[in-house]
Amino acid sequence: MKGSRLDAPLLTGLAALIAWLILFWSGPLINDPAWQLWIGRQINAGATLYGDILEVNPPLWFWIGAGIERLPGLSGIHWLAVAFAAYGAAALTVALRLVEDRAQRWAIVLGLAATLFLTSPYAHLQREQFLLMSVLPYLALTARRAEGEPVGRGIAFTAGLLAAPGLALKHHFLLFPAVLEGWLLWRRRRFDIRPEHLALAAGALAYAAAVLLFAPTYLGTMLPLLRASYHGYNPPLWTLFIQPALVVAVFALVAALLRRGKLSPLAGAAAAGTLAFGLVFILQGKDFHYQAIPALGLALVTMVAILLDRQSRDGRLIALLGIAVALMVPFKAGGARHDRVFVAAVSGLKPGEGVAMISASQALAWPAMYERDLRYRARTMGLWMVLSPWQAELARSGDPTMAALGTAVRREQAAEIACHRPALVVIDTRYKEEVPGGDLLNWFLAEPRFRDALAGYRETQATDYLRRFVPAGGRGGTCVVSDLTAVTRPLPGL
Repeated sequence: MKGSRLDAPLLTGLAALIAWLILFWSGPLINDPAWQLWIGRQINAGATLYGDILEVNPPLWFWIGAGIERLPGLSGIHWLAVAFAAYGAAALTVALRLVEDRAQRWAIVLGLAATLFLTSPYAHLQREQFLLMSVLPYLALTARRAEGEPVGRGIAFTAGLLAAPGLALKHHFLLFPAVLEGWLLWRRRRFDIRPEHLALAAGALAYAAAVLLFAPTYLGTMLPLLRASYHGYNPPLWTLFIQPALVVAVFALVAALLRRGKLSPLAGAAAAGTLAFGLVFILQGKDFHYQAIPALGLALVTMVAILLDRQSRDGRLIALLGIAVALMVPFKAGGARHDRVFVAAVSGLKPGEGVAMISASQALAWPAMYERDLRYRARTMGLWMVLSPWQAELARSGDPTMAALGTAVRREQAAEIACHRPALVVIDTRYKEEVPGGDLLNWFLAEPRFRDALAGYRETQATDYLRRFVPAGGRGGTCVVSDLTAVTRPLPGL
């Protein structure tokens, strides 16, 4: 293939990855990679995922974290950054081998580089950055097939293998190859089983077997719990459509529609991928900025490809406007860290001292908990299962599943405090939007076992929106050991 040459686009892409690695070598470290690596550390110490630790996502990302945490020499976060850069280099090399047109090669390089630099200020080393890297060879392969160009079986299988780990991170991501396959079927009017399909199928079967063998409780324990409670985070649907990265994706799709039959194969495939990942963002329903990274990345590939295509001017103005909006994404996404108040609240604690955190926020205490090496005995990154039963109770829904879950959440937190006697209990008070008129502490105190556990503590000076409780001396609350796993007991109706 002519695209295999080591030319300016490939050299620029590799240099951009090195520059990205150097520029963001010191972070920012954000909550999710810190949690990933913390889980990896706990797994290496013998903890069980979906037993000792309750995580909403499937296990692959945390198995990777466990592997990263075993590597010597560098810190886990630095090894993770090196792994990202290495995977990105491999993916970019394979992707560009599949693309002969120089303008399209530049579109892939510039789209990836721009996405990494734009999103790392608020989402450095998020799994969605890895996902974008991993699917670029598959995207380039699909575009080449749309042209009717021959493709070697080996490189096609490799493209599928590179995409497989990224697509396996969440089941929503499988919409990407499905939409691309639909686009290719529309272009070629025929379907065949190809090496990339076999690679994806082999990866899927291997992963499914690994989950059944090593993490069966994800299916039996976590999925029912997620179905019951994770929707408490969901904002109104309309707010998803004003997510800045999704707005960029809309610009890319409009530019592609204006160009219609004049789109290059890569721009067409990238537009289909943008649509797929835009739908993935909406289906997840959380409005977390980082979840829109793949849609942003493929939108940038689409728009750069349109701008570099000299055959037609159609859609160029819209593409330019879309790129201008993309430049605002890191400013609209907010900062990388949201643990400033928590850091101040625990400033008097030494490494190894325990903290109990009563908060639905996944970012309140992370990455500080990982960096400070505080003792954290809770099974979740944050109490993501709190909002649904709390909202149901205030609405007087009478839902027995929600009532049972609410009792379980409160009792498990009571047991964590009574059995482990942490040096500090912090309680988040920011719930005016999610639960109007609600008071999180009062909701927990409605459970007698939690009230008993907290009776062994006295309130000290609050830190901003965090109420703080320290041991009062004397007898603590009654430790009900069975309550340490209350949340993962079967719930009525599930």
